[in-house]
Amino acid sequence: MVLLCRDRGWGSSGCGWIVGAFGAGCAAGALLLTTRGWLPRAGAVQIGTLFLSSLTIGAVPLAGSAAAAAAVALMAGLTGGVCGGPAIALTQAAVDPSYLGRVTAVMSLTGFGLAPLVYPVFGLAVAAWGPTPVFLAAAAFACLGGVVGLTSPAVRRAELSRPGGR
Repeated sequence: MVLLCRDRGWGSSGCGWIVGAFGAGCAAGALLLTTRGWLPRAGAVQIGTLFLSSLTIGAVPLAGSAAAAAAVALMAGLTGGVCGGPAIALTQAAVDPSYLGRVTAVMSLTGFGLAPLVYPVFGLAVAAWGPTPVFLAAAAFACLGGVVGLTSPAVRRAELSRPGGR
């Protein structure tokens, strides 16, 4: 994002607005899940929001201004915030309780530990091809998770139990 904002001349304030909008969208998505309660067709919702979030992240560099990019990032965060809840809940519901700690540790490692390690790779890719192709390639790669979900009937039809065990 920093390299995109530098490339577009949006500066550090533009970067701050875009990242802040993404964070606000994530928080709003999580709040929406919290206030809504039970989510029917959780697997299908997770797949759909994964696609939407991936595509909107890929659209950020296509925006003509920092304000437009912030609006797109807000939508990416909102759909990503909704996507994450069912993804984690469905994974935890499907795992044998004796493995839950290990599975959660691996999920945390991939979400928080590996992500910073790819920053240098993205930096090199942006230096070679520019930010737009790199964002689009990252969005396409993220969409692969949705494709995997679509190919799995178990994921597509996955449900979470209703509160109270109903």
